[in-house]
Amino acid sequence: MLQTYQIENLDQVKAIADPLRIQILWETFDEAKTGKMIGDILNMPASKIHYHLRELEKNGLVVVERTEEKNGIVQKFYRPIARRLYVKSGLISPEVTGDFHSAVLESYFLPLKKVTEHLETIDVSVMKGSSMAEADFRKLKLSEEQTKKVKEKLDELQEMLDEFEQKQPDSGTEYVFQYEVFPYRKR
Repeated sequence: MLQTYQIENLDQVKAIADPLRIQILWETFDEAKTGKMIGDILNMPASKIHYHLRELEKNGLVVVERTEEKNGIVQKFYRPIARRLYVKSGLISPEVTGDFHSAVLESYFLPLKKVTEHLETIDVSVMKGSSMAEADFRKLKLSEEQTKKVKEKLDELQEMLDEFEQKQPDSGTEYVFQYEVFPYRKR
């Protein structure tokens, strides 16, 4: 799986401009899954998930990582083309804005849900004495120069985390990382 992929055409934007497809992508980031497996997780029929997987695959946003034969049926295990998908800013047009808005919201809410699931099941004793257990929320105005500097630092952090993810030690403490950054203007 690539680390980043820039969505470069309107068909790809339309393909991800669906909250369910965003959920499908999120469910397959860490582990390749079949449509049936995803359907079970999302409490949806496998046929509905398969339809959306075909649309994502047709637009180059998911790939079949591997296949397995089970009872004479070939199962396809899907993964996103990349860990992070970026949409070229000029591609957001009025014809996709409504659906795209819902999909963008879903892409920000899903990580929060995943963090919540981890916090609800955490053995808090693991946090005792840890030098890295933090939470923060900020809303602030940044100049163009400050925005660029923050983006550079976040990119550096993301590169480091990508490297660590590829070379995880056999032993150590498991951490959950999550951050969300977006420009904001109230509707």
